[in-house]
Amino acid sequence: MVRGMNWGLLLERHAQKRKNKLALVFEDKKFTYGELNDLVNQMANYLWKLGIKKGDRVGIYLPNCWEHIVAHFGILKIGAIVIPFNPMYKSYEIQYMLEDSGAETVITIPELYPYVKEVEKFTKLKNIIGSGSTEPGRLSFGDILKEPRTWEHEIPIDEREDLALLQYTSGTTGKPKGAMLTYHNVFSNVRTNTNLYDYDESDVQLIVLPLFHSFGIFSVYYSIYVGGLIVLVRRYDGELVFSLIDQFRVTSFFCVPPMLLGVLNVKNPERFTLNSLRVCLCGGAIMPVEIMKRVKELLGVEVVDGYGLTESYGFIMTPYLDRFRYKPGSIGIPIPVQEVRIVNDRDEDVPIGEVGEIVARGPIVMKGYWNKPEETKEAMRNGWFHTGDLAQMDEEGYYYIVGRKKELIISSGFNIYPKEIEELLYQHPKIADAAVIGVPHEYKGEAVKAYIILQEGAQATPEEIIDYCRSKLAVFKAPTIVEFRKALPRTASGKVLKRVLQEEVLPKAKAPGPQ
Repeated sequence: MVRGMNWGLLLERHAQKRKNKLALVFEDKKFTYGELNDLVNQMANYLWKLGIKKGDRVGIYLPNCWEHIVAHFGILKIGAIVIPFNPMYKSYEIQYMLEDSGAETVITIPELYPYVKEVEKFTKLKNIIGSGSTEPGRLSFGDILKEPRTWEHEIPIDEREDLALLQYTSGTTGKPKGAMLTYHNVFSNVRTNTNLYDYDESDVQLIVLPLFHSFGIFSVYYSIYVGGLIVLVRRYDGELVFSLIDQFRVTSFFCVPPMLLGVLNVKNPERFTLNSLRVCLCGGAIMPVEIMKRVKELLGVEVVDGYGLTESYGFIMTPYLDRFRYKPGSIGIPIPVQEVRIVNDRDEDVPIGEVGEIVARGPIVMKGYWNKPEETKEAMRNGWFHTGDLAQMDEEGYYYIVGRKKELIISSGFNIYPKEIEELLYQHPKIADAAVIGVPHEYKGEAVKAYIILQEGAQATPEEIIDYCRSKLAVFKAPTIVEFRKALPRTASGKVLKRVLQEEVLPKAKAPGPQ
């Protein structure tokens, strides 16, 4: 067994060395490393008492809050596997994740509890732990605070084999797939990137990203790894971001494109100094260069794009500002521990400047997809993870995203697969046929567009279709554009030619290359 670091033990070390150092701020609550470690121990003891053991899957169905971080590290401390649930998901979406993962425990809040209760009888759920009251007979988060503040058990971790996270992402079949992320995947990314960006215990990380998202939680990992301070925000607000940067002397701010737009909309920004910020990293979608320039002028720090995927945990390519020249529009170069190539359909390297698919291998690439050996084999063929993203490389080794090979839509950093929306649309009594694609959007990266063929004699409005989807799915998945048609372009076998639909909305000019 290759022994590895358990995040719970790392927290204990910080608690011993810097017990009174501030670790986490959330709204009006502040926790030192000593206090945070105590809470994580209480969570771990509570889960242990419920009979949860190493390798069990535990879902976190919470918004951004201090309880989310305590739950996350408490689960890891006992060697169980964290399954992050998007708090915008409803019962239709979480049922599949519960069934697929076999999770028997979910930690949630009263507002989300009804969605869990609705699908409980269809799953293996045994424990629903509520942050706040849920209903009589249910487990309460408050009970956790009655548990011992010390942890007496030793959980050996095999860093290369044991899973830390089961992070669900959209797949080629349209059903979410659980990316199996080991401790080695997580620690390799954290070790490498904290070194590249010179993070240490003096750094202050402002986290406005949702913690269910891999981008959000590895921001937490960065801070915990070095013993820095986390300033956590429940939901994004541009003026609040500026205020917190000044109040806590924030040094690092990770974001997705809509957040940068929000920054630009803050009124009278001269009220804030913002001179503590040294790192601003944007992910989820490539931002227009002009927007990046405007944000740089406002924040007084270079704003850069990075590139990563759930399956290749965290950033696999990013500009290292102290070591390399940042090129606007580029996602940078591969991090040192990661191998990256651009290949054609035969997995042959393409010449410099030509477009191909990004493939990667190295210590941060996932172990595979949960319970999906065929999908794993296809994604990891020839020993390389095939991302489905199309890019080109310039003569200096900088990469530029030009599109996606997969149909996956990425909007505001969220992964959306058209098939899931299409299947829901087919359930609408007025809809005869439907196709969903992503269309370019200046700030979101992509917006969701639905093409609808109505049943003969039926009438509907775009608003009716959008409202229907919003009532069944997370809001970010619902189409924002609906177009009614008499027919859809199809192949001889009946498959919708989405390429034709996309060509109608894409610019006619050739995709830009490296500048």
